[in-house]
Amino acid sequence: MLSRYMFALLGPVVAGSILISLPAYSSEAGNHQASAETRTELDAIGVRDKLARLPNAEKARGKPIPGQVRTDVYAKLQVNPELRAFLDFFVDLAESSEDQPAVEDLMMTVLERRGMRGHIRVQVLKVMQDYMPYRMALKEQEPAPGDSAELTALREKHLGEEQARLLF
Repeated sequence: MLSRYMFALLGPVVAGSILISLPAYSSEAGNHQASAETRTELDAIGVRDKLARLPNAEKARGKPIPGQVRTDVYAKLQVNPELRAFLDFFVDLAESSEDQPAVEDLMMTVLERRGMRGHIRVQVLKVMQDYMPYRMALKEQEPAPGDSAELTALREKHLGEEQARLLF
């Protein structure tokens, strides 16, 4: 049986379409709950070297990874706004599309260390490979506020109609 500390290292556990978030415990005696300011998931899983390769790594310091990666009962990735929040955390660490390999490497390591199965990690990677170019194009084009037609066209160009609808 895995200890509570092991669950903290694995992160949220996915059971069907229900996400089970388990409390994080420190490795110190007494199993006191770890402070988010002192020990984040990125610290716990040991990815400092991968994080250091990204230009905006400081944005991740002391912050939990938002969003959730969920699957349905058939172990198929659920594409939804929670997944978008998860992807946004990693995309925000990049300056340009040249950072995409480092972003993907960090994200895949996080998913692996959370215990996500390989085929689910591949599904998340496929969404990221569409989503990051969209975010970089959004940064370059900066659609006018309130111009939903231009924004919708940009999303559908990079994400496809269905995936854009599900993410947003």
